[in-house]
Amino acid sequence: MDALEVNARAGNEQVEVTSLTSQWVAVCLGLLIGISLLLYARVLRDLADLWWTRDDYLHGFLILPLSLFLVWTRRAALRRLAPQPAVPLGLAVMLSAAMLLLLGDAGGIVTLTGLSLIAMIAGIVLLLFGVAVLRAVAFPIAYLGFMVPVLDVVLEPLRWPSQVLTARMAVEALQLLGFAVLLDRQYIVLPWVTLEVATVCSGVNYLVSVAAVGLPLAWLTLRKSSSWAALIGGGLIISVVANWVRVVLIAVLSSAGAPVLHGPFHLLQGMFVAWVGYAALFAVNSGLVRLERRSSGGDSPRSLAELPGRSAYTVNAYTVRWYRSWSVAMVTLGVLAVYLFLYDRGPVALKSGFVTFPAHLGAWHQSAADASPVIFRVEEADDELLRTYRNDQDRTIHLYVAYLRSQRQGKEVVDYRTARLHEDAEAVKIEVAPARSISVNRGHLRDRQRNQRIVFWYEINGRVLADRYQGKLASVWQAISRGRTNGALVVVSQDAPGQTGGGMGAAEEAFIRDVVSALPSHLP
Repeated sequence: MDALEVNARAGNEQVEVTSLTSQWVAVCLGLLIGISLLLYARVLRDLADLWWTRDDYLHGFLILPLSLFLVWTRRAALRRLAPQPAVPLGLAVMLSAAMLLLLGDAGGIVTLTGLSLIAMIAGIVLLLFGVAVLRAVAFPIAYLGFMVPVLDVVLEPLRWPSQVLTARMAVEALQLLGFAVLLDRQYIVLPWVTLEVATVCSGVNYLVSVAAVGLPLAWLTLRKSSSWAALIGGGLIISVVANWVRVVLIAVLSSAGAPVLHGPFHLLQGMFVAWVGYAALFAVNSGLVRLERRSSGGDSPRSLAELPGRSAYTVNAYTVRWYRSWSVAMVTLGVLAVYLFLYDRGPVALKSGFVTFPAHLGAWHQSAADASPVIFRVEEADDELLRTYRNDQDRTIHLYVAYLRSQRQGKEVVDYRTARLHEDAEAVKIEVAPARSISVNRGHLRDRQRNQRIVFWYEINGRVLADRYQGKLASVWQAISRGRTNGALVVVSQDAPGQTGGGMGAAEEAFIRDVVSALPSHLP
């Protein structure tokens, strides 16, 4: 009996030790998650602002819950994978994520800060649990990329061709329906109204939303890569066609005198493309699942639970090595948080207010009538200069300067909104002094009422830059090296009704040289 009592007592002590270890592991993970959320709180806020303000990224609110759900569905397989901390590799990934966060925060680039969040999650998983666990959750972590506008760079060149193609297909469909209609680039000219297939109506952006829904659906229900391709490809093609149909329906409704251009309850807005795409995904997926079941004899989709792994482990797998890995992760995140808090030195004001900007620039003098509403404007600018100048030949020229004392996500000198300026522009050199020339962008900018020749450039830390990517990199470097993120956009424009080519003359180039010479007295 004595031996049995000793064994029972030893068993009870083992249960108590295991329970205490389990609680400590939970506390450690809770602290790590807490400091991670504090570190990336501004990133998550910026992403949420992006999702809320861009209809094509409303799906972003669903990505994180869906990713967690995908991990939860594979919990049985994860229990069979004992923690095997990969400290050197995990730390390297975490440090790379930290660099992305610094660069993204410095330049107000939500794409980089969002990618940093994803990389940091992967690094922490590697550091604490090892390669096998990361491999098991690789898809849910990679899927988080859909909450970041990383595909904007890829989709940007497709927007204008998609606008033109959508307008052309809509015009052809309307002609088949018997409507008198003309095509003018992205404009659909009807006798009673002119419709524009704007950039946001190109339908390209909503393809990301369709893919964001289709990929987890394929991962959960389909086995074959050919089925994945059929599901995603079918959904995207149907979405593109849906956008053509949407534009045709808007034109038809306008012919009937519909009071709301986008139809009842605005149903024909761009989100229509995503809704049709979602419906197509589920319809196509249902058919593909049936086909796979017939070809495989009723087997269910491959589950992550089938992954090879060790037998189910107890909490005793969390050894001293795991606690050391956790300590490395905590110290890394803590140092990063302190640096982010200290490096930003705040906004930088103008050297001199724009009210003192010269009223006379060479042969040009400020017009008594101030500038008409500018064709392009930076909505978040801290300081703005809007002037109209005339010369002795009664020619007019408009000057617009937007200055940002500091930049952050949604308030940037270079972002997706300024991409509009570059659509019909080319870089040219202007000699501003005998031994100095600068590169600026020259092109055209149009809206429904105006067609203007424009010359524009960015001013970052005293440098005149034409290339948008150089402007962004200059902002990042200035933030890291000097702790400031100020910058300016300068746009010189001139009315050019009915013109589609050519540039400004010698008098206008002289005006630009004088602007470049005057700005250093105002811009830090």
